[in-house]
Amino acid sequence: MCLIVDMYRHFERKPIILKEDLECFKVLKYFIGIANYYTPYQEYPIELNTLYITKMSSRGCGREIHKGFHSFVNVENISSTMILFSNKKVFKAIYPKGTRIYYGIDGDIVGNKIIITDEEIIV
Repeated sequence: MCLIVDMYRHFERKPIILKEDLECFKVLKYFIGIANYYTPYQEYPIELNTLYITKMSSRGCGREIHKGFHSFVNVENISSTMILFSNKKVFKAIYPKGTRIYYGIDGDIVGNKIIITDEEIIV
């Protein structure tokens, strides 16, 4: 997944550093008969209620962010991603205070830290 940076919010192509927690929504894949969840594109195993940290990376002179924890600002923006995967669930997630984030043009967000809670959201 690749986030196209909202240049109105990131005019200088720099991330926003959160001053407080930010709630978001994360799509995860699951496989029937296996208890674990996975990120949709990289199929990275996820344990709920755990803090994950990564380094973000970009391409296209900072206009596209392709490495980081991708999620959505609100549930309405998830529909296009949900169509792509057959076994998926949506969970409430949190970018904790101090996370570096970028907002995308499609209601998506990417950050360097995330906690995916066990609170499932029905869409």
